[in-house]
Amino acid sequence: MKNKECYKILTYLASSARGCVNEPKMYGPLRLIDTVVHLSDFFKENNLVDQQDAFLLEELKERIEKDKYTCMDDEETFVQMLDDVIDRLVEE
Repeated sequence: MKNKECYKILTYLASSARGCVNEPKMYGPLRLIDTVVHLSDFFKENNLVDQQDAFLLEELKERIEKDKYTCMDDEETFVQMLDDVIDRLVEE
């Protein structure tokens, strides 16, 4: 089961890299921050983080999900979300 999830994440990353060739500029950051969500889920589902860290990852996921699709029509909000996520991770 873990191998399947690993391959799903790797496939997502590889296809995201390929997509960046022709997609709009802001899709790259969108795909990267979406990967944070995928990895967070993977860490939690495979017990790779303790309960406190799982709570942090859920908090970050909620923050990302709230504004990740603003990347195309409200770049300022999208960038602020990225900064918020980075700041929260650095705090830890």
